[in-house]
Amino acid sequence: MVFPKQVIIKLGEQLDGDAAAFNWLMANGYQAVAMVGNALDNNDSAFEWLMKNKELTLAAFVSAIWGDVKAQAYLMKQKEFVLAATANAINRDKQALAWLHRFKMEEYILLHEKILQKFKREAGSDAAFIYKGPFR
Repeated sequence: MVFPKQVIIKLGEQLDGDAAAFNWLMANGYQAVAMVGNALDNNDSAFEWLMKNKELTLAAFVSAIWGDVKAQAYLMKQKEFVLAATANAINRDKQALAWLHRFKMEEYILLHEKILQKFKREAGSDAAFIYKGPFR
């Protein structure tokens, strides 16, 4: 499940707090991707939406980002190597990041950076205890 470059860039912008990027994803048929952004904001209803709408690969991607080993294994079993590598890179796996570079997955490298920046911002907030994940 490799998304068009513009979709992944919009997801990164959504994670930066850009409401227009969220609206673009919703208006252009990428509601599931927008729900990934919301789920990474610890929005349980967004994660539930992914599950209810059988967006299991994207739900597994969110869970793998939070460090869920079973979710990571699911991504690999489904041959979702780009999402698996992105999640692993977010979890500081240098080989996964090198794999993304080797296959020139620039938008996923950027997404990994945006997610790490988001987590870093949140870790410095007064509500940092909320962002410790995994919750599932």
